[in-house]
Amino acid sequence: MRSILHREIFLGLLLVPCTVFGQSKVIKPLPETPAQLKDDTEIRFQQSDVELNFIYNKLLARLENEDDKERLRAWERAWISCRDKEVEFEVSLLPNSQDKSQAKFNYLNRMTMEQGARLKYYLYNLLGK
Repeated sequence: MRSILHREIFLGLLLVPCTVFGQSKVIKPLPETPAQLKDDTEIRFQQSDVELNFIYNKLLARLENEDDKERLRAWERAWISCRDKEVEFEVSLLPNSQDKSQAKFNYLNRMTMEQGARLKYYLYNLLGK
């Protein structure tokens, strides 16, 4: 009985909402099947993309000079294009037996998180805000 109670409490804790960048999110249990894992990698990328867009918009709002804002917009467009080409290349190198869709979202997630870290650096360290 005690282990069942502990399991229920543990599973309940996994579903507790948390706040990341002002947005409420629910932490869900780990995937158990390949299909769930594929969905999970896509969801992680989407969450990283939401966080990146939040940081980007915050940085854009803090820039006072219109030329700097346009430089940031141009850089972000160039980064998206470069990211997509790099992901396409990396996925093309994988063996045919590997799930390329899952790998694609893993690459997208990693690169999006890295870009978010760069934008955070500019937002908090260089602008000091």
